[in-house]
Amino acid sequence: MENHARTDRIRDRIDAWTLDRTLGAELYEGELAYFRNRYYADGELTHHFPHLKLRPSDHLSLVQEVVEGVNDPPRDRMLALLMIVWRLRNNLFHGEKWAYELRDQRENFSHANSILMRILERHGRLG
Repeated sequence: MENHARTDRIRDRIDAWTLDRTLGAELYEGELAYFRNRYYADGELTHHFPHLKLRPSDHLSLVQEVVEGVNDPPRDRMLALLMIVWRLRNNLFHGEKWAYELRDQRENFSHANSILMRILERHGRLG
């Protein structure tokens, strides 16, 4: 993203990968399952979901629908995953994660980093 990452640019990149059939959303099923389990259980969003601090520009509705399993196209799954990674990153460096000493964040960041590493291996730069 050449130091200019924004949610709309991330969405545009996912759309381009979708069009050229290089998205590979199936490669991220383990990470998607982890985040679905973390943010949705017993038919409702868990107490963790609001702590993502998703904004409307972060495709809040789409992320919620994917986490709930009611929206499942590959493009939307990938966008939801990258929006979760985006918020984890922003919350770490600009938010309140430090306020509670990163408690329970190891698994989040392990899965987020796995997504990022696989994207870099598959696509190189995001820009």
